Amino acid sequence: MVLGFLGKSESVIPFYFLNFIKPFVSIGRLTLPTYGIMMVLAFLVAGTVFYLLAPRVGLPRPDAFNAVALIFVGGLVGAKLFYLLSLIPYWRVLFAHGWQAVLAEIVSGGMVFYGGLIGGLIVLLIYLKKFKLPLAGSFDIAAIALALGHAIGRLGCFSVGCCYGVPSRHGILMPHSIIAPNDIRLVPTQLIESAFLLLLALVLYLLLRKSPRPGVVTKTYLVAYAVFRFVLEFWRGDRVRGFIGPFSVSQWISLLLLAALLVYELSKKLRSPSKTD
Repeated sequence: MVLGFLGKSESVIPFYFLNFIKPFVSIGRLTLPTYGIMMVLAFLVAGTVFYLLAPRVGLPRPDAFNAVALIFVGGLVGAKLFYLLSLIPYWRVLFAHGWQAVLAEIVSGGMVFYGGLIGGLIVLLIYLKKFKLPLAGSFDIAAIALALGHAIGRLGCFSVGCCYGVPSRHGILMPHSIIAPNDIRLVPTQLIESAFLLLLALVLYLLLRKSPRPGVVTKTYLVAYAVFRFVLEFWRGDRVRGFIGPFSVSQWISLLLLAALLVYELSKKLRSPSKTD
């Protein structure tokens, strides 16, 4: 893919290290979607990280393996469900084309990260509680794995051009994109988010190594990502993700997540016995 930042001469500066990120990859006569490859790679990397870090928090590796499988299913269902909910304004058009169009959208349509996050965490919580496994520590390593896998997944988004940014004279061209406009320079929100998530995964891992109280890594991840995502959404250019009033659906979820964490922390302080001299 030819990318370029708009300079004074308005010439395209090629970034050859990203040339491989195209919508499709050809291996001999076989053509594979880059998005699908990145999603599989994201799951494998995240699952491996979760599995390898499991003993550090007292989670047996067989249980870690089971948890990874359940998170995958729950995350996939949640991501697809939230995607379909984001299409509510377009349901009438979809159903007008018959059930085949609806099924095609379910199978080939996109996914919403927050839906995957919620779905994956719900099934993980159920599994950990059912078998009385370490809860906070398991969520901590899940946060690290999730940030890393999400970073890889955003490269998949970039390959097809979904989740693209607003037009900008300092943006990049995506001539091979099958979703984003090909002839307009756009803010590379996918790459910005990917870089942020890689940095966040590193910070979370360093936090885990310092052995803070269980749960600190998870809360750091949720707060950092919610704030970042809320801000980044202002530079997103794909209107199809859905809006409620002045904010996108993802921004509202970010605000609700931050509010829920604040209420949780306040309730914890109120429940804890006060210390007196």
